[in-house]
Amino acid sequence: MTMCRIAVAASIVFSYPLTFVGVREGVFDLMNIPTAKRTKGAVTRMTLAIMSVVTAGALVVKDLSLVLALGGAVLGNALIFVFPSMMFRNAFKDDASKAGERKVCAGISAFGIVMGCVGVVKSLS
Repeated sequence: MTMCRIAVAASIVFSYPLTFVGVREGVFDLMNIPTAKRTKGAVTRMTLAIMSVVTAGALVVKDLSLVLALGGAVLGNALIFVFPSMMFRNAFKDDASKAGERKVCAGISAFGIVMGCVGVVKSLS
């Protein structure tokens, strides 16, 4: 059991930088900062800002079960129902022969959104 705990801890510690770089680049993209302006100083400032927000959140949140429940409700439903059907609809938006399937995908997306809302309500109650 101790070896398993050590393995999980090592996995978290060594995978965090990879995940963090993706988050940082995503924040740059959301802020529409071009690659040419992502200097070493800008990257350092963004890293400090994101780490400050994460650290402040870690200091405030005492029970991770709510965070995990909300994440599972929202992201799980989005990953299973909403994103695949949106990708299908966008991939075949000009194909008239797929009109019926696009309607089914719209229904699946709506179902996923409703189930995500139900999951959030149940997590908060």
